[in-house]
Amino acid sequence: MATYPAYKVAAAHVAPVFLDTPATVEKACALIAEAARNGARLIAFPETYVPAFPVWSALRAPIYNHDLFKRLAAGAVRVPGPEVAKISAAAKKAGIFVSIGVNEGTTASVGCIWNSNILIGDDGAILNHHRKIVPTYFEKLTWANGDGAGLRVVETTLGRIGALICGENTNPLARFTLMAEGEQLHISSYPPVWPTRDPKGGGNYDLAAAIRVRAGAHSFEAKCFTIVASGFMDKAMRDQLAGLDKEAGRILDNSPHGVSMVLAPDASIVGDTLSGEEGILYAPIDLEACVEPKQFHDVVGYYNRFDIFKLTVDRSRNRPVTFAAEDVIGEAAATPSAGEGRGRRGPAMAWRQAGFLNVSGFIPYEELMGAIESGDPGLVLAAALVSVNMTSGDILANMYQLTVEQLLLSLALGAMIGLTLDVQVRLSKACAPGAVGGSAAAAGSGLAATVAASSTGILGCCGSGLAGGVLALAGVTGGTAAHIAEYSYFVQLALIAAFAFAYLRFARRLKALAA
Repeated sequence: MATYPAYKVAAAHVAPVFLDTPATVEKACALIAEAARNGARLIAFPETYVPAFPVWSALRAPIYNHDLFKRLAAGAVRVPGPEVAKISAAAKKAGIFVSIGVNEGTTASVGCIWNSNILIGDDGAILNHHRKIVPTYFEKLTWANGDGAGLRVVETTLGRIGALICGENTNPLARFTLMAEGEQLHISSYPPVWPTRDPKGGGNYDLAAAIRVRAGAHSFEAKCFTIVASGFMDKAMRDQLAGLDKEAGRILDNSPHGVSMVLAPDASIVGDTLSGEEGILYAPIDLEACVEPKQFHDVVGYYNRFDIFKLTVDRSRNRPVTFAAEDVIGEAAATPSAGEGRGRRGPAMAWRQAGFLNVSGFIPYEELMGAIESGDPGLVLAAALVSVNMTSGDILANMYQLTVEQLLLSLALGAMIGLTLDVQVRLSKACAPGAVGGSAAAAGSGLAATVAASSTGILGCCGSGLAGGVLALAGVTGGTAAHIAEYSYFVQLALIAAFAFAYLRFARRLKALAA
């Protein structure tokens, strides 16, 4: 049975501590606590509240703004990161949901900044992380394009929550994406001011009017509540920006400023609005009000034609490079670095690209593949045993870096070796007990050496684990070579086929990883 929570929300119509990330984060945490004390279940902050919106790009030519860009880049936060962790801790302590805009940086580039919005749960968990898909107008001088990874609606105890940043609320496809996920509460964030012309000439962009149109349209079309959180430009911020150019102060003062408000599913404004003064705007909402208007226009339900219209959204995260596989280079790479743990794709050693090791020495990969493709049963069996020789020691020494598929295949090859010994014992008619015992003893001692050597191999000495594996399989292969002639013809063929099948699967896997 559907339930429709009713609660109080808050829009923070506030100024940052201009270009001061630590101080702005502290201010945000204090506002979070204040909103919770006043009964709000969710508080929304403005666009790029931490540490500032780069309105200077509208006030003077970019050749004069390098210092401001460097200050903004230095103050950009990481997601996750220590600043976001502080905000999350404040949300958890207050038991309140938080939507906050940040300038987000990346370790991949010291100059790449995204305009991002983060939704944090009342337990402090990051519920969604959205990067503005396209910076608008002069914003392109500062921010990189985002991606579709954050175009999602989150199911919470407050209902289904989504968010878009500023001009994204003009994009019908982005808005429809959230509508189609059952959005019940929409959050839109805006800057304090957004000049497009010198006010004395007229025709300037009216930010407040644009906000009312877009917020009303989304609420009406989605039949959802909308929280608008616009920034506020305090005197400290205004004075710093006014000092950039002799006309900057006048342009800032006379350009339309943003407005914060809450709208109902019928596009009506709930309670008051806030524009000319700093503060927190509160409003009550009841999600049951989203139901009745759906009878009139449900554009993601019956009131559409999905046999005519199709929308596909790529929600993958854009990255500058994707590494298909990495080889260990030098001793420094013997231990996984942060974020490179178990189950991570990638080889443990370079042997999978170069070839395999055998008791008799190094055999190039191409030579082994040629042996397999020749169809000679003897070469096929030898190749299979060589591959198993190599795998056995490496599996224990480097288990933390192998994929699940590699691990399972290596264990399967080991099981085949065990079956080989079992067949020797059960089916060999002329085999002396001493010979079988000698073969088993050699294999057992080698396996023990593998385990012992691999215990140090895990700490960085992978070669020791490999050597142990070679000793172990040397005993097994020695026993196999000594007694295979004593098997019946059928058993010989079965063993050769089993080893060939296993090796071919193993070789294909390695070849795919090496590609």
